Amino acid sequence: MTINITKKQIIIALSAIVVILVGVFGYNAYRASQYEKNTEHFKEYSYKLYLVSTNLCSQINSVWSGYIFDDKHYFGPKSGGSYSSSYSSVEEPIYCSNFSEIILHQEVFFTRKGFIKLMDEYRKEMKESFEKMTPPPGKYKDEHETMQKMYNAVNALCNCAVKPDGSLQSYTALVRENDKKFLEAIEQSEIELCPIENKRPEYQQTVIKAVQDRLGSLDD
Repeated sequence: MTINITKKQIIIALSAIVVILVGVFGYNAYRASQYEKNTEHFKEYSYKLYLVSTNLCSQINSVWSGYIFDDKHYFGPKSGGSYSSSYSSVEEPIYCSNFSEIILHQEVFFTRKGFIKLMDEYRKEMKESFEKMTPPPGKYKDEHETMQKMYNAVNALCNCAVKPDGSLQSYTALVRENDKKFLEAIEQSEIELCPIENKRPEYQQTVIKAVQDRLGSLDD
């Protein structure tokens, strides 16, 4: 049996292959561009969430260690700070019978001032971007592992800020560990994809303003 393939059929077949290849390359290029776009958004909000989380963790650590080592057993419900006596010229501190109680007052302060809501907003933006990035295009498989490390570390820091747990020693160690992991990952990501180093001062100012707006006056 003889199959006769005409020149026209060959041209049609080659054209079809070209169209398929163009479509595949075009789709891959589109996926790569979308990944890069979402990565930049992810890095912005993971960094903002990192700044707020570490700020709150630092405040928790200060109140916690102050209670244990400096006898600061009074919590300032307006300032969010702690005192060694019930006297204050700007507010009426609340006596706390144990460190768990003063940490609870700190959590209430963060919620009332809107810090938890702010973190939820940043976390939502970060999470949505990360979900759009997953799974990554094949060419960004290694870079995605770095983004995953950032995602895990900042989520852990956020959890430490929202719901501190354990002993002061274990809490401090957990915060330091994830702080280090996040900073290492974001520095690695600056080399790999979508550097935001030049935009970090802008992000920092945005977060500082958001924090200051929520602190407001002591009368709030």
